[in-house]
Formats: sequence, structure tokens, C-alpha cells
Amino acid sequence: MPRTKKRTFYRLGVEERRWLKFSRGQGKKEQPVIEENKRDQKTSRPERRPRFLTFALVGIFSGLIVVLLLLGFGFARYRLSLSGPSISTYNQSSIIVPQLKPQALELPEITAKSFIALDKTSGVVLASRNENTRLLPASITKVVTALVALDMFKLNDVVTVNEIVTTGQRVGLLKGEKMSVENLLYAMLVESGNDAAYALADFDPLGRAHFIQQMNEKVSKLGLAQLGIIAMSNPSFARIVGTQQSVIFSADQKVEHRLTNINQLLGKIPGIRGIKTGYTEAAGENLVTDVIRDNNEIITVVLSSKDRFGDTEKLVNWAYVNFEWVQLQANRDQEPKHKP
Repeated sequence: MPRTKKRTFYRLGVEERRWLKFSRGQGKKEQPVIEENKRDQKTSRPERRPRFLTFALVGIFSGLIVVLLLLGFGFARYRLSLSGPSISTYNQSSIIVPQLKPQALELPEITAKSFIALDKTSGVVLASRNENTRLLPASITKVVTALVALDMFKLNDVVTVNEIVTTGQRVGLLKGEKMSVENLLYAMLVESGNDAAYALADFDPLGRAHFIQQMNEKVSKLGLAQLGIIAMSNPSFARIVGTQQSVIFSADQKVEHRLTNINQLLGKIPGIRGIKTGYTEAAGENLVTDVIRDNNEIITVVLSSKDRFGDTEKLVNWAYVNFEWVQLQANRDQEPKHKP
């Protein structure tokens, strides 16, 4: 009898035990490598002169490729390079930009293998480490799931849960339970429920495969931090990820689910608005955060951290203490004016 080639599947949920990285190269087929990235880590202190991004909102993690066993369907490849169209508004008559103070302190120790902090409006990078390290985002990909669901469905659409999910983080949805899209988004984004993600994907009339295809298409055009910014511009998304605790009900009001946000920074440090945590044993602790203070909004991303909340708090507080936001004229010969 002919020998049958064994098919191997990697479960990359909350309980994943491995992570896949892909070698890069022109004209080469990318091959999975099960090993840890041993690239030297370097922490770059922000330059005195603002650094404008010309190709992406975030230059960090520019080679990131993620392979996920998503929604129980199969491998969905996400090329989360965090590269995309420029968002720099430097060509405007004037722009408010952060500038490092002359007496700025050194960046505190950050445990994350890769991180970035940047100004949302101008795209100026405040601090970063390991721009090209390829790491897994884990449940941060639920941001993409939410964006696709918000594009496809109405918040008051009623979804029937088709199966009971037993793997990873879940809120305990029951088979046959009916729940609104909005409540499923709460379950998925507040408590990171995999069962809610399954239910949303199954609600696509063209099936899970089509839903995953839409996710891949969205990711291929945008980077991780850009996705976060776009997501936070949606009032429904922003409201949900900023919720610390909530109780959601089935459509018939007979079943309730109590939710507690995994993001421990909500309500702890000033200005935190969300957005999403991520964790697996292989990926480590991940966190994307949106913060606004004194009308100045920044985005931070930490990946493969030993203390995602501590790292993010250090990064955010350091940025606001050591940068000042000034009005920069389009004419580069003019001195920047302090923001009124």
C-alpha cells in the first residue's frame, strides 16, 4: 500500500505549544521553522528630531507573518507586517508633533522582545525595539475578527451558536443559544472568548472560509497598529474595548454571561481607552493600547512580553513625561511653536 503522508496541524489558540516562523527571501517558498528568534534585541531611544513614517504607521515588526489555526477551520495566514500607506500629515500647513524634551530621561527597562510607542496623529515614533522581529500576536487578531464582523453585520443581528467550543479562552456560549452580534463582540473583545469568534465567523452566509478570507484581505492592506487605530475610530468598537465589566444576555433574555475585561490597565492609569490583549505560551504576553492625555493620543504595542501591563504602563508614562507636543510649520526653516 502506498504510504500516506501525515498531515500535521498546529493548534495556535490560547493553549498553543508551538509557534511558527517563516524564513524570508525573494523567490523562495516560505518554510515553517519551529524555533525561537535569537536576533539580538536593541532598545532604540527616540531621536531628538521627530521621525516621520513614510511607508507605514508602524515600522516595527515589518516582517511579521502569522500562521493561525483560526476558528477551527484551518490555517489562515496573516502577513501582519505593520506596513501600509503613509499617514504622515507633514504636508499640511502645520501639524502638532511630539518632540523629545532636552532633559528627557532614559527609557525604563521593558521586558517585551518587541515594542513601539507612536503618536497617533503624526505617526512620529516615540520609542521602539526590534523593528524586524517576527512574533505572534495571539488574540490581538480578534481585532481583525471584530472589524470584519462590523463590516458584514448589523449590531442587532441575531446569531445562533452552532457548536460548543472547548478550546482556549471562552465565555461559555451554549449550542443553539441566540445572541446579538453586539453581545458577541462584547464576549470576544472584553473577555477574549473564542466561542464568540466562532459564532461570528459562522454567521457569514458564505461560510467560515469566506470570513477568514475577508480577515486576510484586511490584514494584507493594513498593519497591526493601523488596524488598532481604525478599530478605535469605530464608536461601537471603542465603547466595547473600554468596558471593564458587563453582563450580556441571550436574545430571549434567558441566559446571561458576566464578563470581566482582561485588560488590567482599564481604570488603572489615566487615559487608557483599550484596545486588546493577547497571550499564548508560545507568543508570550501581548498588548495593544490606545491612550489619550491632554488631547494627545498615542498607540503602544508590546509583543512577547513577560509583563505586558507593566511594560505598557512604563512606556505610556515615560512618553507623556518626556515628550512635549508642539506645532510644527510646513516650512521646515520655521521654528516650531508650542501647542496652545
